Order: sequence, then structure tokens, then C-alpha cells
Amino acid sequence: MYFENSRYYQEQNFTSVAAELNSRFLDSRLTNTLRYTYSYQYEPRSYDGGIFPTVDILDPADGKSALYASFGLDPFTEGNLREVSPHIVTDEVGYTIGKTRLVAGLQFEHKLTTTGYQQGGAGYYVYESWDDFKNNKAPLAFRIAHGNNDALAQAYPQFTYMQYSIYLQDEINFSERFKATVGLRFEVPVYPSISDNENKDFTQAFADYGGYKTSDMPKARLSVAPRVGFNWDMTGERKYILRGGTGVFNGRLPFVWLVSVAGNSNCIQNGLTLYRDDQNTKMPSFHTNVSDMLEDVYGGAYQKQDLAANTAPTILDKKLKMPSTWKSSLALDLKLPGDVNLNIEGIYNKDFNSVTVTKLGMVEKEGGIQLPGEPEARVYWESQNIKNKEGKTINPYLIQNTDDVNGYYASISAQVSKTWGFGLSLMATYTYSTSKNVIDGIGDQVTSAFSTNTFNKNGSNVPELGYSSYVSPHRILLNVGYRHANKNGASNFCLYYEASPLAYIGSYSYSRYSYTMYVQSGNYQNAVTNDSGAVNLLYIPTRSELDQMPFTSDENKEAFWNFIQKDSYLSDHVGEYSKRGGAVMPWYHTLNFRFSQDFYVNVKGKRNTISLGLDVTNLANMLNRDWGNIKRMNTSSILAGDGTNYPFTAPTWSKYANTISTWSAMFSIRYTFN
Repeated sequence: MYFENSRYYQEQNFTSVAAELNSRFLDSRLTNTLRYTYSYQYEPRSYDGGIFPTVDILDPADGKSALYASFGLDPFTEGNLREVSPHIVTDEVGYTIGKTRLVAGLQFEHKLTTTGYQQGGAGYYVYESWDDFKNNKAPLAFRIAHGNNDALAQAYPQFTYMQYSIYLQDEINFSERFKATVGLRFEVPVYPSISDNENKDFTQAFADYGGYKTSDMPKARLSVAPRVGFNWDMTGERKYILRGGTGVFNGRLPFVWLVSVAGNSNCIQNGLTLYRDDQNTKMPSFHTNVSDMLEDVYGGAYQKQDLAANTAPTILDKKLKMPSTWKSSLALDLKLPGDVNLNIEGIYNKDFNSVTVTKLGMVEKEGGIQLPGEPEARVYWESQNIKNKEGKTINPYLIQNTDDVNGYYASISAQVSKTWGFGLSLMATYTYSTSKNVIDGIGDQVTSAFSTNTFNKNGSNVPELGYSSYVSPHRILLNVGYRHANKNGASNFCLYYEASPLAYIGSYSYSRYSYTMYVQSGNYQNAVTNDSGAVNLLYIPTRSELDQMPFTSDENKEAFWNFIQKDSYLSDHVGEYSKRGGAVMPWYHTLNFRFSQDFYVNVKGKRNTISLGLDVTNLANMLNRDWGNIKRMNTSSILAGDGTNYPFTAPTWSKYANTISTWSAMFSIRYTFN
């Protein structure tokens, strides 16, 4: 409901330090490497101008539901910070025995993540009308976030993650033509105790509903990751090489999700929301200074306290494991006649311990909800009405592993390339990919992981597989390069063409998209399944089922049927529930150009190089404004279903008026020295 009148941006300060000590013993076959790595990433969010609250002014002519005006900072900029400082110590010992190279290592990782995140840190006012704002009347609603301390200073949640690892590896040279590597890695992630992060009101509220606590941490669990790889020169001429490998690799959760456990518990930070219609509620006057707002609300009487449970805290399952993937690949590198290189590679990854986010405090209604025209009932979620001490309903977000729903990724690529002696080079690549997952993991908030792109038949609380929206099923790359060199320098030309299905919905790009339905509530589209998550996947009716569905008019019903028949995805899946990411975006084509001129400079007998470069992105758009554009779909939620009727709204496609649809040029200068 807001827009920004002050531009904000991320300032990034990244520092990395690494030290390595190598030792050799009297036996030259034995080596030891001790390595220490430290990095520091500091990302505060800044903005132009002074601090100013978020202000939304409603249009009273539309029943308080429409936005008349909005100005000020966005609600999440003030105090926004991300600070990460990992330390990694590794000690690796290697020993060579004949054709075998044995490697063993110990590793310790310590990562401290600090965040600053305040929902309404600069204040957030909502006024019923422009006159109310102009005349400084009481706002309809007010929000302010501050630290839960006597000084009301901002508190910065922290999360410490440690991991102990042991790895063993054997590099075996069976012959000059065949080499293999066998390895085994043991990892134990350790989470800190955050007993001071226990919100007592939450513990009491959920005592009879699973016994969850805001201080719950996963237990330390050993994970074992075996791996093997090989490289086989089939003829000994490096013309036909078969290579591949398989193994288990452990991933990481976004640490911003983990640190939200401390930030959203209502222990170190207080988020105060006031409504004018509440009894005995004193609404603050309009101020641009946070200190004045807090003085108006508390009158200088605030002290650190045991706050009521947050209505949407983040909880970690005690059995939570980091996501893992079994990765396998097999590739064939061929040297064809005419010095043509052909590379073919297949990849298959299978996820396990997939992570999802569900919402607690909800139960399935018996019988679910039966929508007219659909073959079966959907799950319908009802609140358990678990209250905090202020009488507000609590629905925590639980981060947990899925038991039997895990995704995968598979692809096959072919690349042909050739380089001629006079400087010309050509390369062409095609990749076919398919991928399914439980969630896309979009967003830096746990709420986004629950409700963004988690379109399901029975709601976001029922994890199911869907196509990964960011994995393009097809990708074509073509590259033409030419280099002309002489004793004084070289001229380099390159044309780079890329094509793949890609388009936008709103302001986000996807390779695949989902057809969905919703329930309209005021200005918002809500899930049919009532779980406050993403809207639900569309059921694609047969003609006979469609005839049983009530629409706003016969014309609207026929428009929906005609749209189904003409749409390539819907027409192939009549009588089925649509799949998340089932539909593929239109193709997007881009052509880029690069030219660079190298000048050789002799400095103390060594050749240095000065390069002047010109890069043109989206060259086709520079030649014709109608070329190189990317398309945008206004919405993929095409049907509203509340049991009364089904209004159908056909989606519209247009050119996305953004920098991705325009050409740009960059001039560069580079100095390379020896």
C-alpha cells in the first residue's frame, strides 16, 4: 500500500582474508596444509533525505478499501541490515603411495549472522481520509517497531552456526588413461542454545499444541556424504574422453530465515500495532521523528518486559536437517574430424531432506470444500484460535523437512565448437532441462517462502511437487568470435546470442508459470483453501464439468472455455488440476556485441596490455525498438471461485517497459600487467 519517495540502495562492504601454511616433511610424499579463511560482509540499507514515516491515506468513498495516496519510506528500510562474518579453519594432510594420493582433512566453520529488520521502524500511519491527515486527526492504524529495552533502541538479532567436518579422499591413477577419485565427508552442524529467546507467552499458548517454543533449535546430527568421480581417456589420444561422478552434497538454508527465529520472537524486539477502533487505545499524533512517536505512545514509561507472543513467529523443527542432494553427471568429450569439439553432458540431481515452511495453528475442516464442477473436495483450513495474552491469534511459521516429497533436476546439453587458425571461433550449445521442487525458496522472509510461488491444490500447508519456475526447459547459446592480432596489439570481436523461455508476471521474471484461482476479498486475492498462503492451482474442467459451474454470465463461461481451447497448456490438461509451473513462458531472444582493442606495452622487458572495450547489450533493440523486447503477463490468476460464481478474467500480454527491453552500452578500459 506504499510507494517510496526516497530512493534506497544497498551499500556493500565485503572483506576476505585467507592464510595458508604448507609443510613438507623429510618424507617428500607427506604434506600438510593449514588454511584459515575469514570474510566479512556488511550491507546496511540507506536512503536519500531524512527519516520519514510510511503514510497510507485511504479513499473513504470506497469503503476504506482503496488507497488514495501513499508516501514516505517503505516500511522495511529504516534499520535494515545484514552482517555476516564466517571463520573457516582447515587442516589437510596428503600422502602419496605409488599411484594413490590419500588426503584427509579436518574443518571447523563458525558463522555469525546479524540482521536488522523492523516492520515499521520509521513509523507507519494509515489515515481514513486526506482530510483526517491534513487536520491531524487520529489515524485509523499505527505501527512502530523498536527494541525491547528501556532505551527503546533497535535490537539486532544474531544467529550463530557452527559445523565440524572430516573428509577422506583417495585419488587413484590406475593408468595414464584412467583416473578415479573416491571420497567420504562427515559433517555435524551445531546450533547455539538460545534459551533467552523463549517467549513465555508463546510457550504457554502452545503447551497443548505440539509444545513448540521460540527457543527450539535442531539437534546436532551427523550427515555422511560419499562421492566418486572418474576421467577415462578411451584411446590415449585425448580425443575421446568419458568423465563423470556421483555423490551426496549437503546444502544450507538461507541464514536470514534462521536468524528470523530470534528476530520474530517478541523477545528482543517489540512490534506495536494500534487500531483506532480498539477500546481504550490512544492513537499517536503525526510525527516525523521516531522519538516523538514513542514518547506519544509510551509517555516515557516503557521498560523491558515479557511481551505477548508474536502472531507470526518463526519456529525451527527440532528434527530439522540441512537440505541435501544426490548429484550425478556423465559427460563425453569428442574431438571430431576437422578439429571440431563435441561435448555431451547429462546431469541428474535428486533432492532429499527438502525444506518447506508450513503454518501452525490451523486444522483441516472435515469434508473440506467442494467447489462446483470439480471432481473432488479440496482441503479447507480453519484456525485453531490459539491466542496470545492480548487475545490475538497466533499462527507460527514452522521450518521443517518434508518426509516424502522431494524434488529433482535433470538436464542434457550438447555443445559444438571450432577455432580456426586465422582467429575465427564458433560455438553453439543447446540445453534441455526439467526440474521440480517443493518450494522455490523465493524471498528473504519466511513469510515469502510460505506464500510466494507455493501454488498448490490444497494450499501452502500441503507441500507438493511443482515445476521450478526459474529452470528454463530450453536454452540456446550461439557465439561467434574473431581475433586479429599483430605485434602491437589485437582487435577482438564477439557476437553472443541467447534464447530461452522467459517473461515477466508483474515485476518478476520466470521461465515457467502457474494458472491459478482465488477468492476475492476487498482488494486482495486469497486462497480458496483459507490457509492465508498462495492462491490455489486451477482445475481445468471438461465441457460437461464446465456446464455445472456457475459463472457471472453465459458469455463469461464461453470466454473461459474458448481460452482453455486456445491455450497450449490448458488444452492438453483438460480434466486435471494444473501443475505449479506447468505452463512455459514465451521465448525471449537477446543479441549482445563486444569489441575490444588491445595495445601491447613493453615495461622492463615484460608485455603489459591496455584494453579499450565496448559492450552493447541487446544489440537488436538498438537497431529496431520493436526487437529484443521481453513480454509481460498481467496475471496468471484467471478464475475467482467462491462457490457462488466463477468470474473469468483473461490474462493480457504486453511489452515489459523496463531496461531489460532496451539496449545499453558500456565503455571500459583495462590494464593487465605481469
